[in-house]
Amino acid sequence: MNWLGIYSPAVLDIFVKEELSKLSSGSKILDVGASSQRYRRHCSPLKYFSQDFGEATDGLGDSSTPYKYASIDYKGNCWDIGDAETASFDAVLCTEVLEHVPYPAETISNSSKVISPEICRTKE
Repeated sequence: MNWLGIYSPAVLDIFVKEELSKLSSGSKILDVGASSQRYRRHCSPLKYFSQDFGEATDGLGDSSTPYKYASIDYKGNCWDIGDAETASFDAVLCTEVLEHVPYPAETISNSSKVISPEICRTKE
């Protein structure tokens, strides 16, 4: 299906599920900006790891209602993620994150550093 120009949470879920199903069983994936780990349920044959900064309010600036994160494997800023596990993942999942970070280019650049060079060569 051509997904260009189509957006809804349901369509995004279908797209991500389809892309995740293309990964080999046992592949190591890092979900950048994982938050509640919405896509973890589609990663059962994969080795799933999450990243998020682990602190937030309810999105309305009300710090008395903290956001409930799932257990996060790598806490910190996503633009610094390259230092977490250089070249040790087979894939990076990053959905609905870049519009919220102050350094989207650095986030993409550093996220690419965690992908194994062997994977990058085979996917070109």
